[in-house]
Amino acid sequence: MSAICSQCQQAFTTSNGDKALYERLHVPVPKFCPECSHQRRFSFRNERKYYKRKCDLTGKEIVTIFAPESPYKVYQREAWFSDRYDPLSYGRDIDFSRPFFEQLKELSCAVPWEHMVIINSENCDYCNFVVNSRNCYLSVRVDAEDAYYCYLPFNGTKSCMDCYDVVGCELCYECVDCTNCRECKYLQRCKQCVNTDFSIDCIGCTHCFGCAGLRHKEYHIFNEPRSREEYERELREYDTMRSSVVYACQKRIRELDRNRPHRFAIHDQTEEATGDYIVKSRRIQNSFDIEECEDVSDSIGIEYGKDVARSAFLYHPELCYEQLSVTYSQNVYFSYGVYNSHNIEYSMMVHQSSSDCFGCVGLKRNNYCILNKQYSKEEYEILRVKLINHMRKTGEYGEFFPPSLSPFAYNETVAQEYYPLTKCTAEEQGFRWRDIEEELPKVKRIIKANQLPDSQSDIPDDVLNWAIQGEKTDRPFKIMKRELQFYRSEKLPLPRFHPDERHHARVTLRNPRKLWKRNCAKCGEEMQTTYSPERPEIVYCEKCYLKEVY
Repeated sequence: MSAICSQCQQAFTTSNGDKALYERLHVPVPKFCPECSHQRRFSFRNERKYYKRKCDLTGKEIVTIFAPESPYKVYQREAWFSDRYDPLSYGRDIDFSRPFFEQLKELSCAVPWEHMVIINSENCDYCNFVVNSRNCYLSVRVDAEDAYYCYLPFNGTKSCMDCYDVVGCELCYECVDCTNCRECKYLQRCKQCVNTDFSIDCIGCTHCFGCAGLRHKEYHIFNEPRSREEYERELREYDTMRSSVVYACQKRIRELDRNRPHRFAIHDQTEEATGDYIVKSRRIQNSFDIEECEDVSDSIGIEYGKDVARSAFLYHPELCYEQLSVTYSQNVYFSYGVYNSHNIEYSMMVHQSSSDCFGCVGLKRNNYCILNKQYSKEEYEILRVKLINHMRKTGEYGEFFPPSLSPFAYNETVAQEYYPLTKCTAEEQGFRWRDIEEELPKVKRIIKANQLPDSQSDIPDDVLNWAIQGEKTDRPFKIMKRELQFYRSEKLPLPRFHPDERHHARVTLRNPRKLWKRNCAKCGEEMQTTYSPERPEIVYCEKCYLKEVY
């Protein structure tokens, strides 16, 4: 069944499996294509824009994802989880003469919001979505120690900087999608590598430099074998303390990688799947970053889940539809920030074994509530049906929250990262926009990045008192003492781009979260891949790729 997206006017298809799920959930067929649907959800998730303001309960200064002028009431996490206030005190009756989303907006501006998600962690104040971590800075989705400027450093990752999706890694720098690597720099899609730099898609390699597609090799430079003595002697010619040498090596490895066969998608122990970065899963459709899941469609970032559609950033979900940021929850629809709860609809920030809540904000351990007002089970069930019928009449039921309910401006959120818009276009589509003024750091000196000495060995200690203007946007940033120690110990040049620019560069190393039909360059079989047909890479289907590599 095909339909036209209400936002982008492009045609999209609903599979028979999805139609069966919609019938099971008693929800209408979606009006938005998967990409526009993701864009709306992502506009509710601020991961990386931080501000200083005071906790509205304790008066303590905090670092938070809510701008100082935001109309939302913000409590530090410990205060938010305390018994010093009752979220039910903000409860209100349903007004069936008004659209429901107007009433939910008013409630969301009244109820306190949690300042950040930092759980069981120490010295991680400038991080978000953090668990069981120590000494991390400007990192997101963290389970690590001593991680700086990282996204998804996880599962025991330690002493890593400027990395994206690294699992069990240590002493790594500028690594993307790497697992169990140690003392490595500038890697992408590598596993079990040690002392390996500037390499792509290598597994089990040691002492390799500038390599692509190698398996269990050692002492290779740009895919050519060397003796140990030759390797060590030749490597001294690549002075990676110099920015110019780093850029040259990065360019050369990209060229080497471009001319070899590429796997159509990253699928590992997976059956019946379309999408990318799918591990130990089955029956996955048009989804990305999926681990140990069953029956997932049109979703991103789902782990240990079952029966999930049109959702993002879920951990241990079951039977979830049109969701964002859900953990250990079941039967959750059209909601955001639900943790350890079930039977939740059109709600935000509902925690701690809550259940049977509709249109609620900031509840903890509550049941049978609508707009934060408590009802008996019988009253709730009657009102819920009446409210859904009302929302169907107003055209509100069946999709994620509209942009007007997001607590964040579009350019503060993940939506701007993956679906960038101009201010004018964002506002035309109903999103808010925040004119962000870059705060200049208080420093002795501001220096343009291109004026830095080429070699890190020529950088004085006084650089800690400077601000560097990034090469792309002139956004100023400082080098911290811990960073400088890392760069010097690992013999690395100073970065020349703002941390946000560096993060964006790592994101773009991945293929887009979009599928195209393309034929295998070897056997001609049609496949769905994240490599668009006009791209120059040589792309093989799974069978041909495995024959070539192994």
